[in-house]
Amino acid sequence: MKHHSLLLHLSLLAVFCIAIAIVWMLPVLLAGFPFGLPYAVHYVRELAETGLVSSRPNALLSLLLWPFHGLIDWQNMTGWTAVGAGFLAAALVPWWWSVRRLFDARIAWIATIVLAFMPMYWVEAVQLGGYAPAFFFLFLGFALFIEVHPRNAWAGTILAGICFGLTMAASHAFFTFLPWFALAYCWFRRHHLWSAVLQAGLYCAVAYAAFVAPLLPNALQSGMTPSERLAVFLPAPKDHMTGVYHLYPDEYTYEFLREEFEQKQLRTLEQGSFLVRQDNQNYRYIFGVGDLNLRAVLTNSIWLFANAIPQLFLMENIGGVFLWLFILPGMALLYRRNRRLLYAFIGLWLCMELVLRFGFHFSRNHLMNTGWILALLAAVGIDWAGQRVRTQWQHVPALCAMAVITTLVSAQLVQANRMLFARLYAKSNVPAAYAVAAALEDVPEDAVIAYPRNKAETLFFVRHTSVNIHNATIDSLSEKQELHKPLEHYGITHILGYDAERAELILNARRDIELVEFDEEEFIIPLTPFRRLLLHAIR
Repeated sequence: MKHHSLLLHLSLLAVFCIAIAIVWMLPVLLAGFPFGLPYAVHYVRELAETGLVSSRPNALLSLLLWPFHGLIDWQNMTGWTAVGAGFLAAALVPWWWSVRRLFDARIAWIATIVLAFMPMYWVEAVQLGGYAPAFFFLFLGFALFIEVHPRNAWAGTILAGICFGLTMAASHAFFTFLPWFALAYCWFRRHHLWSAVLQAGLYCAVAYAAFVAPLLPNALQSGMTPSERLAVFLPAPKDHMTGVYHLYPDEYTYEFLREEFEQKQLRTLEQGSFLVRQDNQNYRYIFGVGDLNLRAVLTNSIWLFANAIPQLFLMENIGGVFLWLFILPGMALLYRRNRRLLYAFIGLWLCMELVLRFGFHFSRNHLMNTGWILALLAAVGIDWAGQRVRTQWQHVPALCAMAVITTLVSAQLVQANRMLFARLYAKSNVPAAYAVAAALEDVPEDAVIAYPRNKAETLFFVRHTSVNIHNATIDSLSEKQELHKPLEHYGITHILGYDAERAELILNARRDIELVEFDEEEFIIPLTPFRRLLLHAIR
């Protein structure tokens, strides 16, 4: 009987995963395009054309997407977006299984529904990034560890290590979990400390092997020396150019106007308030700009950590404070029933934030890495609320009460998603990207195109050489009568995306440069009244 019940749950779960993937895709299908462009397509195209796996922070993604390149056209953004939604929907299966083994099927269903509708995961589902496959392997590792480790600790450690290595290969952001996984494992098994330390070491070693495994095709190229093959699997030297836009307006400023730009920025900061001084200070530290002593660095790290806390309550992440009405009871209940698990969850979030803010000085929001913890705690709270309703009104089945509460929570999350997607589509550059691709069809392949930074996404489909020259750089060099320098340095032949005033400045500096004009309105799909109504309901 128990076997049949589990089979029924798994069948329903498969149906739910298909259904939720369709729900995630509704804004894309109704609008006719995703709100953003899936840059992972470039990595797959690089693999298809060169046979080399991208060494970017999501190397595994190229291999996972490669089988689809023969089925989906490179410019079919809806098709590629659907692949990403499919990956995240598949991740819900090991997620459900893990929660079911830790609690029960009821909480597993609630946690899965809440996770699926949380805004930050709905957005991630339609972005085709490394997070979707990363979550699949992360949750698969949890499921295998829970199932195998009690029977065979070494086998469970190896399987979980492989999955976590693949998680990091899909998205490097999950590297921040590793210290806590190792430390927490040793602490919770401190009564068998030596075996725990050995198993934690094995876990890290296996994880690293799985992490670099996707780069194996790069190491098998002909003509490479043994040291060159080994270097493929070792950490690459840090390249500041990969993050130049975090602090500098463009690469030309970084290469030729760096000192002038830095001095101007430091003069502005000297006259600014505390908040002004904290702005971009983490990147000034990374690039070595100014005299940043240990106290200033620690102050900025604390500031970055403090700024991460409001992310726990934002509408665009978890649907607002409303969800905390169930997260807090869930935390209290888990503290009473399994406080070790609660400590593990809190420690994981804290370790991630400390490594990001104090170790790497990152300012970007990474709550989606651990947001599934909030979904689980909310599910425990919803289950508790359903039980309380059953206690107060005995004629109301607890399951019905939980279903009603889960429906209300889901409706609130859908409302939050509606506002979020409306904002994302309002500033979408996808129609402009199609318009630019059409406008450049007759431009020679050897052309070099300059564009402003805010139009970078519009060159998604462009195969020409393109160079970002920021508006601020245009203004600064124009005042000094030196605007011709970057144009000559890069050999610019065409420009697009600049406003009329700056375009005129560029054309006056170099008479042989051509202006490329495009009209994105031609590529916005007209909506019927019915489609507009549906789109308004979910966007």
